[in-house]
Amino acid sequence: MTVLLDTPKVWVASLSDYNDGVLHGKWVNAVDADELWEGIAEVLASSPTAAKTGQVAEEHGFFDQENFGGFSVPEYTDVESVVAVGAAIEEHGAAFAAYLSIASSDSDVSVVIDGFADAYFGSYDEEDDLGNELAEEHIANVKAVMERSNDRDSAFMFASIEDYIDVLSLGESLTEGIELVRYDGGYHAFRH
Repeated sequence: MTVLLDTPKVWVASLSDYNDGVLHGKWVNAVDADELWEGIAEVLASSPTAAKTGQVAEEHGFFDQENFGGFSVPEYTDVESVVAVGAAIEEHGAAFAAYLSIASSDSDVSVVIDGFADAYFGSYDEEDDLGNELAEEHIANVKAVMERSNDRDSAFMFASIEDYIDVLSLGESLTEGIELVRYDGGYHAFRH
């Protein structure tokens, strides 16, 4: 299952305008540092307050965001961090956006991005799909071991192992230590 999000964007504002009672800014894609810096420069260069007072607008802030999943872009976040998260969302889609909702907000952005690769287990359409998949794999492995054992009685017994196992309970047991996050119409699984 792959769900593609729209490109992460931030609304860049001129702080000198904001302090003068004017809300001046624009939406800028947040997946490329050069593009974001260019957008910031355009907002500051077109400052109505700077034009009125003759003073240069020098400071910006991120006043809003779109398509960042569970990540909240603070007003004074550095451009590199915003772009790193935006690019990771664009690369990994809804799975990374879902991961942001459970990742520690105290962590450095690079730690969160690196942690995704270690934690991500997969994406599923239904809540029970992961448990069912793991249970089916486990049962198939048990059958394969029994078939290789050359014990005809055991092999016969395990040919119908599904009759003796509660697959739902086995699936629940096998998913211990994995957190499912519902996001954007799917379930995304992460190891703790």
